[in-house]
Amino acid sequence: MRVALLLPGQIREAAEVYPYIKGRILDRYKPDVFISTWSPSNEIKNSLHEQSKNLKDSLQIEDVVRIFKPKIFSVDEYESEGINRIAEKALSYSHLGPQTGETNPVSIFLMWMKIKQTFVLMREYENRLGEKYDYVIKGRFDVKIHNDLEFDRNLNTISIPVGYDWKGGIGDLYAWGGRESMDWYCSLYDWMEEYILAGELFHSESLLRYHLDRSTYNIDRTDLMISLRGSRVWEKEPSGKNFDKKSYRYIESKGNIWNT
Repeated sequence: MRVALLLPGQIREAAEVYPYIKGRILDRYKPDVFISTWSPSNEIKNSLHEQSKNLKDSLQIEDVVRIFKPKIFSVDEYESEGINRIAEKALSYSHLGPQTGETNPVSIFLMWMKIKQTFVLMREYENRLGEKYDYVIKGRFDVKIHNDLEFDRNLNTISIPVGYDWKGGIGDLYAWGGRESMDWYCSLYDWMEEYILAGELFHSESLLRYHLDRSTYNIDRTDLMISLRGSRVWEKEPSGKNFDKKSYRYIESKGNIWNT
């Protein structure tokens, strides 16, 4: 079984969270790691939520490379023309969000951009090897894992922990599943503008729910317990609308040969 771990975004709290990722994922599944992050910058702090904007990265970039040993590691400069264009676009849609200050439109765009980037890095590595991964985990540098992460043997399932279903959406902190199902999950950035302009609330969890509803993949809300900066996620907004189980056949991977 070949597993990839995607770690997008800032490396804040990476030192505190690393033992949890190591014990629950790295040691158990021996995944190949792919990271897309930002160069240290005071400017990027302005795009963050009130609770995290003053956090400092607890590891240096060279430390992250040393302990996570990524197959591919990429770094973007926040103060760049390309990122400025994305930020301006995000702000132009801010009036279509909840207007409560709970979200930052720039953070939403850049978070999903980074998620897409890590998947692209993984795909590039697959192309080099001529092989695809069986399972993909999308994690974060600042989320602790308190029990075992289990794979669904159905590769058409996306597993998402209970909690943080803000605005009736679905939590966006952690997700894992078969490679093709996670390809769809990680592609939200490509569809965000279309969804927003179609009338979906400009809110990360709401957009994610709509994105997953549009797919043919099954969604499993798992009992994985995760926490973010001391908040027990499974106890916060765990009552988003249920997903209907979608019809599917079980598909098991044997190496890179698929039995249907």
